[in-house]
Amino acid sequence: MENKRRERLPCQALYGVKDNFFEVRVRDDGKGVPEEYQEKVFEDFFQAPGSKKGTGLGLSSAKRIVEAHKGKIWIESTVDKKNIFHEKEFI
Repeated sequence: MENKRRERLPCQALYGVKDNFFEVRVRDDGKGVPEEYQEKVFEDFFQAPGSKKGTGLGLSSAKRIVEAHKGKIWIESTVDKKNIFHEKEFI
C-alpha cells in the first residue's frame, strides 16, 4: 500500500454567542461550490462533479445533527474563492 500525503487546505473556524444563538462558521480556501449545487451538498452521497475525494456523507451527517438540536446549517460560497459553512442553534 502506497502512502499518499493529503494536501491540507487553510481553514478557519469562528464561533460565538449572539442574541441567544450559538453560531459556528467554518471558512476554507477551497475551490468553492457552484450555486446550483449549494443545497445538494447536504444530501446523502452527493459529490459535486469533479470531486475526487470524500464519501458525500460529511455534510449530510452534520445537517442531521444540527437539525436534531433545532439548529440550521447553510453555505455561502464563491466559485474559485472560498466556502463558508454556517451552523446556528438557539440556546
